[in-house]
Amino acid sequence: MANILAIETATDALSVSLDYDEKTFRFHEILPRKHTDKLLIVIRNLMEESGADYKNLDAIGVDIGPGSYTGIRLGCSVGQGIAYAHNLPTISVTSFDVLVRADSILGKPQIDILEDSTLNPHQNRKNRRGDPYRKIISLLQRTKESTYVGIYSYLKGRLIEKRLEVVTIDEWLEFYHSDIYDNRAGYDSHRVDFTGKLDLGAGWRMISPDKSLFGERLQRGIYPDAKNLLEICQERYSRGKVSISEELVPLYLDKGNNWKKIK
Repeated sequence: MANILAIETATDALSVSLDYDEKTFRFHEILPRKHTDKLLIVIRNLMEESGADYKNLDAIGVDIGPGSYTGIRLGCSVGQGIAYAHNLPTISVTSFDVLVRADSILGKPQIDILEDSTLNPHQNRKNRRGDPYRKIISLLQRTKESTYVGIYSYLKGRLIEKRLEVVTIDEWLEFYHSDIYDNRAGYDSHRVDFTGKLDLGAGWRMISPDKSLFGERLQRGIYPDAKNLLEICQERYSRGKVSISEELVPLYLDKGNNWKKIK
Protein backbone atom coordinates (compact mmCIF):
# COMPACT_ATOMS: atom_id res chain seq x y z
CA MET A 1 0.00 0.00 0.00
CA ALA A 2 1.42 3.35 -1.07
CA ASN A 3 1.59 6.30 1.32
CA ILE A 4 -1.03 8.63 -0.18
CA LEU A 5 -2.84 11.70 1.12
CA ALA A 6 -6.33 12.16 -0.43
CA ILE A 7 -8.15 15.51 -0.30
CA GLU A 8 -11.92 15.79 -0.91
CA THR A 9 -13.49 19.28 -0.88
CA ALA A 10 -15.83 19.30 -3.89
CA THR A 11 -19.07 19.49 -1.87
CA ASP A 12 -20.26 20.43 1.63
CA ALA A 13 -18.30 17.44 2.93
CA LEU A 14 -14.77 18.12 4.13
CA SER A 15 -13.06 14.78 3.81
CA VAL A 16 -9.39 13.79 4.04
CA SER A 17 -7.89 10.29 4.16
CA LEU A 18 -4.31 9.16 4.56
CA ASP A 19 -2.75 5.76 3.93
CA TYR A 20 0.54 5.69 5.78
CA ASP A 21 2.72 2.82 7.00
CA GLU A 22 0.00 0.27 6.17
CA LYS A 23 -2.61 2.12 8.24
CA THR A 24 -5.49 4.38 7.21
CA PHE A 25 -6.40 7.66 8.92
CA ARG A 26 -9.56 9.55 8.07
CA PHE A 27 -11.57 12.71 8.69
CA HIS A 28 -15.05 13.21 7.21
CA GLU A 29 -17.63 15.80 8.28
CA ILE A 30 -20.32 17.88 6.59
CA LEU A 31 -19.00 21.43 7.06
CA PRO A 32 -20.63 23.85 4.58
CA ARG A 33 -18.53 26.95 3.85
CA LYS A 34 -15.86 25.99 6.41
CA HIS A 35 -13.39 24.22 4.12
CA THR A 36 -11.06 27.20 3.80
CA ASP A 37 -10.72 27.54 7.57
CA LYS A 38 -10.52 23.82 8.37
CA LEU A 39 -8.69 21.98 5.57
CA LEU A 40 -5.08 22.69 6.54
CA ILE A 41 -5.87 22.00 10.19
CA VAL A 42 -7.43 18.64 9.32
CA ILE A 43 -4.44 17.66 7.17
CA ARG A 44 -2.00 18.69 9.91
CA ASN A 45 -3.92 16.68 12.52
CA LEU A 46 -3.97 13.55 10.37
CA MET A 47 -0.25 13.87 9.61
CA GLU A 48 0.49 14.20 13.34
CA GLU A 49 -1.84 11.35 14.32
CA SER A 50 -0.20 9.02 11.82
CA GLY A 51 3.34 10.17 12.51
CA ALA A 52 3.70 10.81 8.78
CA ASP A 53 6.26 13.04 7.13
CA TYR A 54 5.53 14.64 3.76
CA LYS A 55 8.89 13.47 2.46
CA ASN A 56 7.76 9.86 2.98
CA LEU A 57 4.52 10.22 1.02
CA ASP A 58 4.27 8.65 -2.42
CA ALA A 59 1.55 10.86 -3.91
CA ILE A 60 -1.18 13.42 -3.31
CA GLY A 61 -4.70 12.64 -4.57
CA VAL A 62 -7.40 15.26 -5.06
CA ASP A 63 -11.04 15.33 -6.16
CA ILE A 64 -10.81 17.90 -8.98
CA GLY A 65 -14.57 18.29 -9.41
CA PRO A 66 -17.04 19.12 -10.68
CA GLY A 67 -18.66 20.62 -7.64
CA SER A 68 -18.33 23.75 -5.56
CA TYR A 69 -16.10 26.19 -7.42
CA THR A 70 -14.51 27.38 -4.18
CA GLY A 71 -14.15 23.84 -2.86
CA ILE A 72 -12.42 22.31 -5.85
CA ARG A 73 -10.12 25.31 -6.28
CA LEU A 74 -9.14 24.99 -2.62
CA GLY A 75 -8.49 21.25 -2.84
CA CYS A 76 -6.43 21.58 -6.01
CA SER A 77 -4.44 24.53 -4.65
CA VAL A 78 -3.58 22.82 -1.38
CA GLY A 79 -2.82 19.49 -3.09
CA GLN A 80 -0.69 21.19 -5.70
CA GLY A 81 1.18 23.20 -3.08
CA ILE A 82 2.04 20.14 -0.98
CA ALA A 83 3.05 18.14 -4.05
CA TYR A 84 5.22 20.92 -5.46
CA ALA A 85 6.91 21.68 -2.15
CA HIS A 86 7.84 18.04 -1.57
CA ASN A 87 8.37 16.94 -5.18
CA LEU A 88 5.46 14.47 -5.10
CA PRO A 89 3.32 13.19 -7.98
CA THR A 90 -0.40 13.92 -8.01
CA ILE A 91 -3.48 11.87 -8.84
CA SER A 92 -6.59 13.59 -10.23
CA VAL A 93 -9.99 11.99 -9.60
CA THR A 94 -13.43 13.36 -10.53
CA SER A 95 -16.33 13.72 -8.11
CA PHE A 96 -18.28 11.28 -10.31
CA ASP A 97 -15.57 8.64 -9.92
CA VAL A 98 -15.68 8.99 -6.14
CA LEU A 99 -19.48 8.74 -5.98
CA VAL A 100 -19.64 5.74 -8.29
CA ARG A 101 -16.97 3.92 -6.28
CA ALA A 102 -19.12 4.47 -3.18
CA ASP A 103 -22.07 2.74 -4.83
CA SER A 104 -22.76 -0.76 -3.50
CA ILE A 105 -24.79 -2.01 -6.48
CA LEU A 106 -21.73 -3.45 -8.22
CA GLY A 107 -19.61 -3.97 -5.13
CA LYS A 108 -16.67 -1.69 -5.91
CA PRO A 109 -17.42 -0.56 -9.46
CA GLN A 110 -14.55 -0.09 -11.86
CA ILE A 111 -14.11 3.62 -12.58
CA ASP A 112 -11.36 3.52 -15.22
CA ILE A 113 -11.60 2.04 -18.71
CA LEU A 114 -8.67 -0.36 -18.70
CA GLU A 115 -6.53 -0.63 -21.79
CA ASP A 116 -6.33 -4.41 -21.50
CA SER A 117 -10.11 -4.86 -21.66
CA THR A 118 -11.11 -7.74 -23.93
CA LEU A 119 -14.79 -6.81 -23.90
CA ASN A 120 -16.23 -5.38 -27.10
CA PRO A 121 -19.25 -3.14 -26.41
CA HIS A 122 -20.06 -3.14 -30.13
CA GLN A 123 -20.38 -6.91 -30.51
CA ASN A 124 -23.24 -8.22 -32.66
CA ARG A 125 -26.62 -8.17 -30.98
CA LYS A 126 -27.05 -11.94 -31.38
CA ASN A 127 -24.01 -12.45 -29.13
CA ARG A 128 -25.36 -10.28 -26.32
CA ARG A 129 -27.81 -12.75 -24.81
CA GLY A 130 -27.27 -12.99 -21.09
CA ASP A 131 -24.75 -10.12 -20.97
CA PRO A 132 -25.51 -7.89 -17.96
CA TYR A 133 -25.48 -4.25 -19.12
CA ARG A 134 -25.75 -1.62 -16.38
CA LYS A 135 -25.48 2.12 -15.96
CA ILE A 136 -24.68 4.02 -12.78
CA ILE A 137 -25.81 7.64 -12.92
CA SER A 138 -23.83 9.93 -10.61
CA LEU A 139 -25.56 13.22 -9.74
CA LEU A 140 -24.46 16.43 -8.02
CA GLN A 141 -26.64 19.53 -7.82
CA ARG A 142 -25.26 22.52 -9.76
CA THR A 143 -28.18 24.98 -9.52
CA LYS A 144 -31.93 24.59 -9.00
CA GLU A 145 -32.30 24.25 -12.76
CA SER A 146 -29.24 22.15 -13.61
CA THR A 147 -27.18 19.26 -12.29
CA TYR A 148 -23.81 17.64 -12.95
CA VAL A 149 -24.26 14.14 -14.37
CA GLY A 150 -21.81 11.29 -14.82
CA ILE A 151 -23.08 8.29 -16.82
CA TYR A 152 -21.04 5.11 -16.33
CA SER A 153 -21.86 2.15 -18.59
CA TYR A 154 -20.84 -1.40 -17.65
CA LEU A 155 -20.82 -4.67 -19.54
CA LYS A 156 -20.15 -7.82 -17.53
CA GLY A 157 -18.95 -5.58 -14.71
CA ARG A 158 -16.34 -3.85 -16.89
CA LEU A 159 -16.57 -0.12 -17.53
CA ILE A 160 -16.95 0.50 -21.27
CA GLU A 161 -17.89 4.19 -21.36
CA LYS A 162 -18.35 7.21 -19.13
CA ARG A 163 -19.86 10.57 -20.01
CA LEU A 164 -19.61 13.74 -17.95
CA GLU A 165 -22.05 16.59 -18.50
CA VAL A 166 -24.25 19.40 -17.20
CA VAL A 167 -27.98 18.83 -17.67
CA THR A 168 -31.04 21.05 -17.20
CA ILE A 169 -34.47 19.72 -16.29
CA ASP A 170 -35.79 20.34 -19.80
CA GLU A 171 -32.79 18.64 -21.40
CA TRP A 172 -33.19 15.61 -19.18
CA LEU A 173 -36.85 15.16 -20.02
CA GLU A 174 -36.35 15.80 -23.74
CA PHE A 175 -33.10 13.93 -24.49
CA TYR A 176 -31.38 12.17 -21.61
CA HIS A 177 -34.30 10.26 -20.14
CA SER A 178 -34.89 8.10 -23.22
CA ASP A 179 -31.16 7.76 -23.93
CA ILE A 180 -30.55 6.30 -20.48
CA TYR A 181 -33.62 4.11 -20.10
CA ASP A 182 -34.21 2.81 -23.64
CA ASN A 183 -32.39 -0.49 -24.12
CA ARG A 184 -31.33 0.34 -27.65
CA ALA A 185 -28.16 -1.71 -27.30
CA GLY A 186 -30.24 -4.90 -27.19
CA TYR A 187 -28.83 -6.49 -24.03
CA ASP A 188 -30.95 -9.03 -22.19
CA SER A 189 -30.21 -7.36 -18.84
CA HIS A 190 -30.36 -3.56 -18.71
CA ARG A 191 -30.26 -1.88 -15.30
CA VAL A 192 -29.97 1.75 -14.24
CA ASP A 193 -28.98 2.88 -10.74
CA PHE A 194 -28.38 6.30 -9.20
CA THR A 195 -25.87 7.67 -6.70
CA GLY A 196 -25.10 11.15 -5.39
CA LYS A 197 -27.25 13.93 -4.00
CA LEU A 198 -30.02 15.89 -5.69
CA ASP A 199 -32.79 18.22 -4.53
CA LEU A 200 -35.87 16.57 -5.98
CA GLY A 201 -37.89 19.75 -6.17
CA ALA A 202 -38.41 21.91 -9.25
CA GLY A 203 -39.17 19.03 -11.57
CA TRP A 204 -36.22 16.74 -10.88
CA ARG A 205 -38.66 14.18 -9.50
CA MET A 206 -39.04 13.11 -13.13
CA ILE A 207 -35.40 12.03 -13.29
CA SER A 208 -36.35 8.39 -12.79
CA PRO A 209 -39.53 6.45 -13.63
CA ASP A 210 -38.94 4.27 -10.58
CA LYS A 211 -39.76 6.09 -7.35
CA SER A 212 -37.66 3.62 -5.33
CA LEU A 213 -34.57 4.91 -7.14
CA PHE A 214 -35.09 8.66 -6.90
CA GLY A 215 -36.97 8.94 -3.60
CA GLU A 216 -35.20 8.92 -0.26
CA ARG A 217 -31.91 7.80 -1.78
CA LEU A 218 -31.23 10.89 -3.88
CA GLN A 219 -32.99 13.33 -1.57
CA ARG A 220 -30.94 12.11 1.40
CA GLY A 221 -28.03 11.44 -0.90
CA ILE A 222 -24.38 10.80 -0.29
CA TYR A 223 -21.40 13.11 -0.55
CA PRO A 224 -18.04 12.19 -2.07
CA ASP A 225 -15.86 10.61 0.63
CA ALA A 226 -12.07 10.67 0.76
CA LYS A 227 -11.99 6.99 1.73
CA ASN A 228 -13.33 6.12 -1.74
CA LEU A 229 -11.05 8.72 -3.32
CA LEU A 230 -8.11 7.06 -1.59
CA GLU A 231 -9.06 3.63 -2.96
CA ILE A 232 -9.08 5.03 -6.49
CA CYS A 233 -5.74 6.77 -5.91
CA GLN A 234 -4.16 3.52 -4.74
CA GLU A 235 -5.36 1.74 -7.89
CA ARG A 236 -4.12 4.47 -10.20
CA TYR A 237 -0.81 4.76 -8.39
CA SER A 238 -0.24 1.02 -8.78
CA ARG A 239 -0.75 1.42 -12.55
CA GLY A 240 1.55 4.45 -12.74
CA LYS A 241 -1.33 6.84 -13.50
CA VAL A 242 0.17 9.90 -11.82
CA SER A 243 0.95 13.44 -12.95
CA ILE A 244 3.19 16.34 -12.02
CA SER A 245 1.82 18.93 -9.59
CA GLU A 246 1.22 21.53 -12.34
CA GLU A 247 -1.34 19.21 -13.97
CA LEU A 248 -3.55 19.09 -10.89
CA VAL A 249 -6.26 21.52 -12.03
CA PRO A 250 -10.01 21.87 -11.33
CA LEU A 251 -12.56 20.27 -13.66
CA TYR A 252 -15.28 22.76 -14.61
CA LEU A 253 -18.09 21.31 -16.67
CA ASP A 254 -20.08 23.85 -18.68
CA LYS A 255 -22.13 23.95 -21.84
CA GLY A 256 -18.93 24.34 -23.83
CA ASN A 257 -17.69 20.86 -23.04
CA ASN A 258 -21.01 19.13 -22.43
CA TRP A 259 -21.32 15.43 -23.33
CA LYS A 260 -17.68 14.74 -22.67
CA LYS A 261 -16.81 11.11 -23.44
CA ILE A 262 -13.95 9.48 -21.57
CA LYS A 263 -12.29 6.68 -23.52
